[in-house]
Amino acid sequence: MTPAQEAAERERASELGSLRRAWGDCYKIWYDAADAVWIAERRDDRARVRRHQPWELLSEIRDDHAARPVPQQFRTREAG
Repeated sequence: MTPAQEAAERERASELGSLRRAWGDCYKIWYDAADAVWIAERRDDRARVRRHQPWELLSEIRDDHAARPVPQQFRTREAG
């Protein structure tokens, strides 16, 4: 892995950690390297959103949760 690739991987890991800390109780969140997309899956109905940038995913999560909050019984404290 080149230094640039290592830096990009560290940045993705940092972004993923931030998203999971903020929203991991309501959404499973991951990065799909094969498709280069960020994915969030609701913990209640498993609906998914996919975006190419972490800030786009964050915006989608906020909008989704504002429109349809994930019910408390589906929330978890595990990292998403």
